[in-house]
Amino acid sequence: MKINLGVYAVPDAANDFNRDDFESDHAYLDAIATENVRRSTPEYQSAYKAAKEKLVTWQREKDMQEAERQFEEIKKNIKIPQLKQDELKNKASDKAADDLRNGKITAKDFESAAKKYYDDFYKGEINTRAINKKFNKMLRGEQ
Repeated sequence: MKINLGVYAVPDAANDFNRDDFESDHAYLDAIATENVRRSTPEYQSAYKAAKEKLVTWQREKDMQEAERQFEEIKKNIKIPQLKQDELKNKASDKAADDLRNGKITAKDFESAAKKYYDDFYKGEINTRAINKKFNKMLRGEQ
């Protein structure tokens, strides 16, 4: 028997007791019944639900932290080929040149803008490759 709490069900007390720990069937059944009555109170159910929600939240946070740690580990091992790096540099220079033509930056800011764009493009490429690598691992059942 489970006491229904909607999303969270309080487990039956029979799971918590071992028949061999009691002198008689009556003592065993009485212990289970007493515990089930205690668990059926609104206070217990409310406390159980709150504790269960905290546990679920903690487990989700732990899982997310582990996933982030694994993703960062994947990112550390990503190498961008020189040809792709050159392509990213050209793309960054073109974007900085567009900004210069449109008056968004001055000539003296061109180099720092191109460097910032390159860094952004490089990080984006690392993230894209890491996501692809993680997805491929999931497809192969490695994670």
